[in-house]
Amino acid sequence: MISDEVFKRKVLDKVTRRLIPLLFVLYIIAYLDRVNRVVGK
Repeated sequence: MISDEVFKRKVLDKVTRRLIPLLFVLYIIAYLDRVNRVVGK
């Protein structure tokens, strides 16, 4: 049986690998939207 600490570490690693790219893409979209509003004025 996998110990609780190892299981938590594996889950955290998996979640991190999934979330970081998504958050990065969302950050880029928000930045481009902000720049676009400044250009539009």
